[in-house]
Amino acid sequence: LEPLLVRPVGQRYELVAGFRRLTACAELRMSLVPCVVREFSDDGAILARVHENTNREDVDVVSEAICYARAIVSLGKTVEEFAKLIQHGEKYVVDRLTIAEMPDYIQEALQKREIKLGVALELYRIDAEAWRRRYVDMAKEDGMSVATARAARESFETTKSAYESAGQEIPTSELPVEPPHIVAQCAKCGVTDEIVKLRFVRVHAMECING
Repeated sequence: LEPLLVRPVGQRYELVAGFRRLTACAELRMSLVPCVVREFSDDGAILARVHENTNREDVDVVSEAICYARAIVSLGKTVEEFAKLIQHGEKYVVDRLTIAEMPDYIQEALQKREIKLGVALELYRIDAEAWRRRYVDMAKEDGMSVATARAARESFETTKSAYESAGQEIPTSELPVEPPHIVAQCAKCGVTDEIVKLRFVRVHAMECING
């Protein structure tokens, strides 16, 4: 239905776009496949592959991110230069490069649509692996908005600061059994008290908060 895109390289041809189609043809043991031959520079071929791999209806954000990361390295471009080439904003590209650096369990959660992109970007900023993993698990199990993920990151940073103020390092191998002494102000009555256990709750409006 759609020919492969190739470019001449010496006496042979190099596949530019259509890897999955070529794989399917090979599995069907087809000896001849329709192709469109075009002249591409090395950079042009890379950009054509980026377009092919990121403009499919079924492309996921992780595959897109890895494609961008590889293309930037191959092209030797800055984020600004690459963003202009693909006609996207710099923040869009930066976010994708961040995704490409994320651990496997966050990438898998994104691919399975178990967490939102904004949530993943917020939780990735938590620099203690055990804490970050636990918050990701919470997001997968109970759902989490970007605002809630931001609150999770901020609460971690508050906890980390409390440990540092006490001359201790925040545990990185496992979560503490007893949290450090942290105080916060009640959102309803304004009273400052010790936080014994942090919980994330969803409410329809401020009037719905009880206690």
